[in-house]
Amino acid sequence: MSSWTSKGAYSLLVATLFFVACTPSCHSEDHVASGAGSGGASSSHSSGVVIPSYVNASSGTDGGGGCSHDYPDPGAGVPTGWIRPPGSPCDCDVYISPDQQHMKAASPWKSCGDGCSELVRDWSDDTVYTFGAVMGTASSNAKWIAYKRYLKAGGPNEFQVVRLPENKVVFDEFEFSDIHANWSTSPRRLTSPKGLLEIWQSLVDNSGHKSLLYVLDLDDPMPHLSFAATVGWHAYEAAISPDLWAMTFQPPYSWKWHASSAANELQLGYQIGGGALFGLETVGSNLFFSVWLGGKASDIMVFDPVGGNRTLVTFPSKTVGGACCLLTDGKDMTWLQGADLVGDDTYAAVNLMAAPFATSVAELKPHVVRPAFQKSVIAGGGAIGGGYALYSEAANGQVRKILTRLSDGYYWVVAPRQGRDWSQILYVDSEEFAMVEELVGKFTYGSWTIVRRSIASLGPPRPPGSGFDP
Repeated sequence: MSSWTSKGAYSLLVATLFFVACTPSCHSEDHVASGAGSGGASSSHSSGVVIPSYVNASSGTDGGGGCSHDYPDPGAGVPTGWIRPPGSPCDCDVYISPDQQHMKAASPWKSCGDGCSELVRDWSDDTVYTFGAVMGTASSNAKWIAYKRYLKAGGPNEFQVVRLPENKVVFDEFEFSDIHANWSTSPRRLTSPKGLLEIWQSLVDNSGHKSLLYVLDLDDPMPHLSFAATVGWHAYEAAISPDLWAMTFQPPYSWKWHASSAANELQLGYQIGGGALFGLETVGSNLFFSVWLGGKASDIMVFDPVGGNRTLVTFPSKTVGGACCLLTDGKDMTWLQGADLVGDDTYAAVNLMAAPFATSVAELKPHVVRPAFQKSVIAGGGAIGGGYALYSEAANGQVRKILTRLSDGYYWVVAPRQGRDWSQILYVDSEEFAMVEELVGKFTYGSWTIVRRSIASLGPPRPPGSGFDP
């Protein structure tokens, strides 16, 4: 599973997340929610949940319906047969494919060397950005990438979820926000087997925005409306599992959660007066997160709706040690852990730790996997899966993408192609990993691509403690 994109410092955290999802999201201000899980918006108030007036209840669970222009003119660039998402308002120019037969084809891949595949940009030219909001996830039998691609200057934009290795589009959506300046889409998170997608519109006075949050079943073309509200704050990070989804907000620094199978308001999960909360990871009903309190603490915590919040990795003081940025695929867990603070967030020693999946201190059985490249415990994002962990680590102004085999701590420092550099980590499994790759020193609208690389093509790994030269 791929993680959030984290920061070396809090300002870097916010800036990096802005690249991944650079639009506002739902922070419950006017406390309004819609039916979850069933896919449709209901006008019933029997549960005590108020449905916003802008939700199109007549669209049902299958989308479309209730509007004079449900099915767009193909001349506008939307494929024939596409419909509005369930519950979307009549002034919302967002359309989805209702089934596999109506989806556009996935873009092809081309070879970029031994065991290397690069996504072919066949949807636009260098007059527009390649894409934004890129994410990925992997399970034991499949992987998915998702990205919003810009089709032409001024729009429309298209968001696709693609299943690999079949290279099959499983969700397809068009938005016209750049043309009509009304409703936009923001993909929030992809974690097998679910995704979280927001459709939103700014209020006229810019005091907030209307928000529709949809849960995606990654192989189902129809999104399920989970939450609707008029909101007034910004969300920065999201996590989702079949049982719940959650988002971080600031200020105040907090995260809130919503049960994926029930109609209810966002529930406060955890809140602090300062510092930062980040690194949300979900498995079932468990949510893991990192708490950074400046010079006081750097801990890893876990939450579930029954047991509440509890500390998973902590120390008597930050001078003794700190931990951050847990990744888990439900089988293995990894995180960075430091000992003996020597200044700010710098430790004398930092190690990559691992343990079998656990949700309490009593169950946790951690061990050192390898020494880390960096001397801070705040990582730059990563992914875990198939017995491997892929982390972005930084030290002395240099960044390394380090793939580690969890069984023995052997690792690879993954070098990018000549004239390019790695950016966001998307996923890793037992066979391959995927990352965003960008041109070095030559920013253009088409600077980025997605590269998949087989682990077998990397050659022999290094034993723990063998250095981090590329």
